[in-house]
Amino acid sequence: MGKGNRNRNRRREELERGQSSTFTSSPTPIGRISCDNGECIQVGLIPRNILTAIVPLTLRDQQGVKPLGTAFSVGHFPSGHSVFVTAKHVVDCNLPPQPGVDILAIMPVSPEHDQAPLQLTGARTVQMSLAEEFCDVALLVVDRRTAPLQVFADLRNMPLTFGRPQVGGKCLALGYSDMAIGKLTEDAGPWDFKLRASQGVIEELHPTKRDASMVNFPSFRTNAYYEHGMSGGPLVNENGRVIGVVSSSYDQAHATAYAAAVAAIGELSIDLEDQRGNVATWPMKQLAEDGILNLDRGQVTLARDNSGLVLTWAEEK
Repeated sequence: MGKGNRNRNRRREELERGQSSTFTSSPTPIGRISCDNGECIQVGLIPRNILTAIVPLTLRDQQGVKPLGTAFSVGHFPSGHSVFVTAKHVVDCNLPPQPGVDILAIMPVSPEHDQAPLQLTGARTVQMSLAEEFCDVALLVVDRRTAPLQVFADLRNMPLTFGRPQVGGKCLALGYSDMAIGKLTEDAGPWDFKLRASQGVIEELHPTKRDASMVNFPSFRTNAYYEHGMSGGPLVNENGRVIGVVSSSYDQAHATAYAAAVAAIGELSIDLEDQRGNVATWPMKQLAEDGILNLDRGQVTLARDNSGLVLTWAEEK
């Protein structure tokens, strides 16, 4: 066995043992959703397990709780931590982190029985990882144990691809809008939000950026429309894998929107505990290469130059 394989197996074992545990992987929890290009529709009944994969984000401070946007899970740890991806601009309102200010992931509560009404609770973000510039993706590490009520145990993830988004291909964006949030209390209510879906076609791909000011990060343009609050949500391709993160939308009449390429998370890292309780830094690119993320084999190289972050896909080399 080569040195690279031994190191890879060792890293996997470190995550699978002790409190760190390993990422769980599962098929996408989103079924088929039908809508026309450029149309933004409300998804009907939302199962609890979908609410562990795609969550509303809120900001809690001394004035109360207010909506921020959307995030989606790429891994849950049995130790109580979950890793979510969102858009950087959704969470940079709390940079640098302020005392007494928390970013909460709103997740479903474990029901007492199958017919119990849906209850929601807020779990606190304990770590954020993001690039300083030329990037609109961010990683959140959420501690489910900080929620006032026990989070639903059937935890789901969104499968990813780092492959090249295909111009002309269809994509579906998912995110929450019209969020109305009450005081965060022991019973975690009242809450009201709607899961929206918007289908589009990829019209342009920008491996570095579109321009120097508005969309200055790796992205792609679609002919969809994303409502306020959907920012940070996933864009899935026709195979159900996440290819992008909802970033911005302009002019509903002409349906023009942008998504950050999800492959950009490959330059980010998170701090995790190993089996001995020691904190170590784990690059997301390494977790992907080790097979810990639910990721297909799409290959991308990430580099930075004076113009910003540059993505190069295998077929371009």
